[in-house]
Amino acid sequence: LLLYKIANNRRMRAQEEEFDHELEELNNYHNPAISYIRRHDWCIDNPGEHLFHDDQDFVEYLRFSKVELRRILLVLDLETMQWSGRNKPSAEFVLCLLLHRLSAAGSRLKDEIKIFGYSRGYLSQVFNDTLQHLGRRFRKLLYWDAGRLTAAKIQEYAQAVEAVAGAQRVWGFIDGT
Repeated sequence: LLLYKIANNRRMRAQEEEFDHELEELNNYHNPAISYIRRHDWCIDNPGEHLFHDDQDFVEYLRFSKVELRRILLVLDLETMQWSGRNKPSAEFVLCLLLHRLSAAGSRLKDEIKIFGYSRGYLSQVFNDTLQHLGRRFRKLLYWDAGRLTAAKIQEYAQAVEAVAGAQRVWGFIDGT
């Protein structure tokens, strides 16, 4: 029994030492910083050198032209937003970040760091604040409209999609078409 206890204590000490070593490795792990050139003046007319060289790039990466982006800005009321963390980004920057993040092109935060010239934390905070603002501002429009989108209407849409595209049980697409 004494030999069993001694062996068991040695095994437990070895496991604790292995755990301590793994914990030390985790504590020493450093998520490398992604370098970026800080741009405080990011706007539609001065987007920097990445991606947005002309109006066609805006349409390709954000789905809207510069003129359309300015029209959207009038509706979203981004200038009145409450920001966390003492942030005060321009409305143009906020809209472009939002559209880029929601597009297929904006699937990687590290790309947005280089495109927009801000840190991970800043971009995440601005994006999250923007979503909260839009959720509060357009809450009534985001709920299901049972008066206009009935089961019969959905069936009608599905039949139209099937007639044109051959897809069954599809009544709409993520991109709004």
